[in-house]
Amino acid sequence: MQEKKDRKLAVLLAIDEFNHKRGYSPTVREIAKLVGVKSSSTVQKYLMDMEVWGMIERQRTLPRALVITDKGKEIIKAYEIVSGKSPGVKTVMSLA
Repeated sequence: MQEKKDRKLAVLLAIDEFNHKRGYSPTVREIAKLVGVKSSSTVQKYLMDMEVWGMIERQRTLPRALVITDKGKEIIKAYEIVSGKSPGVKTVMSLA
């Protein structure tokens, strides 16, 4: 169960970093690649859970319509503080 929570946090962080770097949200396939998940349906399930929990909002008819809510931003900030990263400082990511 903890592994799934860790994956969902990784998804949230990937969405935030991708959006910060590129100015738009990643697709489900891009998220899967960023967090090392093979199945896009697994990412879809994570996104549904995160939406129910109030971490993100999305419009399912658009591929790049993921918005991190205030609650999601609070989770990211708490993670950055606990992990020792400076809040708001993004790491370099790669889709290669």
